[in-house]
Amino acid sequence: MLKKILKWFGKSESVYGDLDLIKAVNDHVVSWIGEPVILHEKVSETIHIDIYWVAPSDERPFHTLVTSGMAQEAMKAPKGSDACTHAELVMFLPPDWPMDRIQDDDGAFWPIRVMKRLARYPHDFNTWVWLGHTIPMGDSGPVDLPFDSVLLDFPMLLDSSGCALPLPDGRKVMFLGIILLRPEEREFCMANEPDAFMDLVEEQDRLAELLVLDLGRESMV
Repeated sequence: MLKKILKWFGKSESVYGDLDLIKAVNDHVVSWIGEPVILHEKVSETIHIDIYWVAPSDERPFHTLVTSGMAQEAMKAPKGSDACTHAELVMFLPPDWPMDRIQDDDGAFWPIRVMKRLARYPHDFNTWVWLGHTIPMGDSGPVDLPFDSVLLDFPMLLDSSGCALPLPDGRKVMFLGIILLRPEEREFCMANEPDAFMDLVEEQDRLAELLVLDLGRESMV
């Protein structure tokens, strides 16, 4: 499986992208989460986005996906938010997710497409995304997907000390966790503060259920 995935995404070193960022994110993922498989993007329409995949372990019984490349360029954050210009994304998939089928099966691949499109979103639309933001998924997922948007929060299943990565050139990269929202959950977040939604989830003791993708989960609101 590993050789197949590396061959598909590209095993050789990329000639595109920010090589300093690529190395920094790689080293950070290794020390923070574990040794990754790099799902390398052969052709980049705009910024170069690779996906780092760390398989489940006894300590973390879920797949962890991390983008590398979103922080290649600064996002257009509003005045007063100068520290909120560079980010990468983290997503958790259940341990039985068919990672060995991502080449041939869109039902397995779509979370990667969600991450790549979201990573490019602020650059394509000259805006920014940050903690507490909700962003529509559009057609990134399957038509029968029960989720229609994402909420960004801290990747709470990982050690919080690794959420920020300072780079030698002065950039500070924040790792933002992707939470998929059902339509009624998105509406709740839009009508209330995002913290109110997370408080509701914690009151139900369903945080882990929310953070690791579960296609069959019921609404939290």
